[in-house]
Amino acid sequence: MAQKKWIVLSRILAIGAGLLAWELICRRGYVDPLFLVPPSEILQRTPLLLKEPEVHEAFAITAYEIMAAFALAAGIGIPLGLLIGLKNEAYELFNPVILVLFAVPQVTIYYLFVLWFGIGVTSKIAFGFTHGFFPILLNTLAGVRGVDRMLLRASRSMGASRLQLFRKVVIPWTIPTLITGLRLGMNFTLLGVFLAELVVSQKGLGARIIVLTSSFETASLYSLVGLICLLAILINESLRLLEKRLGQWRTEKVVI
Repeated sequence: MAQKKWIVLSRILAIGAGLLAWELICRRGYVDPLFLVPPSEILQRTPLLLKEPEVHEAFAITAYEIMAAFALAAGIGIPLGLLIGLKNEAYELFNPVILVLFAVPQVTIYYLFVLWFGIGVTSKIAFGFTHGFFPILLNTLAGVRGVDRMLLRASRSMGASRLQLFRKVVIPWTIPTLITGLRLGMNFTLLGVFLAELVVSQKGLGARIIVLTSSFETASLYSLVGLICLLAILINESLRLLEKRLGQWRTEKVVI
């Protein structure tokens, strides 16, 4: 416990030292304020930024794109992963194809999404979906394929039906890995949506970042980027805690 507290304290001190150094470098004029402003100025600018109607609209649009893309990725990736993972023939057939498609750098084909769906919200949702879909699908596959075969044999020997095996063995065993896939899928969905907005966008946080950059509103730009990072960290940590909680029973079983 004492070691854990020391680690937390060390992190806080490191962050504080970094912010202090940043503040001093900016205040002493070592860098051009056009490119870097002190943290105190960013902090002062944040409440004003949050009052701007354009920022509210941008947050709402981007949040809609992220949630729609993530819902599609999870809604398709999880059932498909379960179906492919439960059948050896389907797994052997589709797994290499899935891995090849996942390896494709999707940013290089984004303009195909623009060609198919236009420059509006739909292309951002589609691009976010393709980023989040593969981590969810692959982790679901890994969870299903990693089910303890001894548990399956023991359940069959006690007369469990296929439906009972699926509900009582496969699903509970897969949940921790599935939550990991959802966490990674959300991270990749965020990446896909923001990349799409930064490349070609009329609305959303990416478009707002482009406006602030082109008008050299440095403090507002850093403030908005900081808020986006904070939101991403909160989402990731929430899913990580859920992952840790749901995966605890399986970890304890392995240790025993």
